[in-house]
Amino acid sequence: MYLKYPYVCEITNREEAVQFILNKCSNCERFEYCSGLDAGRCNDIVEEVIKEYGIVRIKIEVPDDLTSLAGNSYGREIFDTFVEPKMNKGKIIIEFPEHIERIAVGFVQGFIYKIGIEQFAEQFEIQGHPNFIKAFMDRLV
Repeated sequence: MYLKYPYVCEITNREEAVQFILNKCSNCERFEYCSGLDAGRCNDIVEEVIKEYGIVRIKIEVPDDLTSLAGNSYGREIFDTFVEPKMNKGKIIIEFPEHIERIAVGFVQGFIYKIGIEQFAEQFEIQGHPNFIKAFMDRLV
């Protein structure tokens, strides 16, 4: 990837990718003196920008009879199975099933073991049952 873009963005389509290149691109490896204004030269990397920085939505699948998530090793397994293979530099939305209402601190610790709290807070959004979302966020600290 040619762009050096240090923070998360929310690209959902080709038009947003072009605007990203025009407005945000700087310090790229491709052109030594690019200010972003002449980023029209980068039209050939629009699809690459979408892949690298686009929003990723990941749906977590667990058995229907499971209402709580617990265990550091289970958090790691869920992250490794569902999240890590689809990660990019864009925003990542994790959708947990609505029937999951409770979560243990060990699961959260295992879930973020490779990325840490700071990257999680910057790049990830959790969706699911309101009780679950609140409990997940409370257990990050």
